[in-house]
Amino acid sequence: MKAKLTSIGANTGKLDSVYFTFDLGNAAVDSAELPLSKKILDALHSASLDKIKVEVYGLNIIIPVKQFNNDLDLTVNKLPAPSGLNPLTPVFEFGVKTGGVQKNNFSDPIHIQFPVPSTANPDLVTVVRLEGNSYTAVGGEVHDGFIEESFPHFSPYTVIENKLIFRGLDSVRPWAGKAIEAIASKGITEGMAPGIFGPNDRITRAEFAKMVVRAFNLELNDAVEQFDDVKGNEWFAPYAQVAFQTGIINGRAPGKFVPNARITRAEMATMVTRALKVSKGAVDVKDVGSELAKFKDSSGVHPSLRSGVAFAANHGLIVGNKGKFLPNANASRAEAAVIVYRSLGFTAE
Repeated sequence: MKAKLTSIGANTGKLDSVYFTFDLGNAAVDSAELPLSKKILDALHSASLDKIKVEVYGLNIIIPVKQFNNDLDLTVNKLPAPSGLNPLTPVFEFGVKTGGVQKNNFSDPIHIQFPVPSTANPDLVTVVRLEGNSYTAVGGEVHDGFIEESFPHFSPYTVIENKLIFRGLDSVRPWAGKAIEAIASKGITEGMAPGIFGPNDRITRAEFAKMVVRAFNLELNDAVEQFDDVKGNEWFAPYAQVAFQTGIINGRAPGKFVPNARITRAEMATMVTRALKVSKGAVDVKDVGSELAKFKDSSGVHPSLRSGVAFAANHGLIVGNKGKFLPNANASRAEAAVIVYRSLGFTAE
């Protein structure tokens, strides 16, 4: 094993830091282990090194160690792929013990970068969670030859090209077809039914919150309820909680998320803008007024949404129609897919 002090050259602001890298090599065996004593972790904490990176089997495993105050033991096992699945990487099973006790949930998610062949289509490549012989796409961002995903908890995972086909996209295919298929393939959104996306259906605030949280790997285990109209047993509760905690949403009124209301184009632009600030270090445009002046209906943008609309328009994440932004128009599922897809390719200057 090799250890060195290094810094991450990430495309996202949230992972920029200095940390120790532990290189376990590409072992011929199907199981690798990294034990770190409390003494080592204490030394890392004292040196203000809050992350370590473990390199093994071509993976980069980035662990925020500040959440561990006892001995840490990381294991990585290679498993056989289920019959009929042709993954781009081996199937990996990860495990973490602290103080000898298995830890299944992480308050600060662990990030894993899986190698991706250069021949793979980045729009269709996704990390998948295996459950017996079935799998669920969990997404991931492709850059620099890797797909990166955050994990608030562990299961067996691998990487595949996940081509999904939807009927009924003819009316939107020229401008939204590629985006719809890409984000669905990554598990960022689902269809209305098998093979049916419903591109012209309106999208709700809860549905878009889920898309944003999943698209930008913002899942957290310690997010708490903040809205009177969001209950813990509702499907959208975890996404609303994370979106609030990360500053992506504030609610339409104090204590009210209004999850089932249709989202407007201005709200959608603002949520994506805030997500890019959290995940990629984006900054507001310098002259919001000048940017909004390009639209005839800019006076209709709510004051709290002006900077988000200006950012989204400036970076081409969402465009107007015949000189209007239509800020208060309800967004369609196709429009939501396009703004999320474009945002995935955003890089902070």
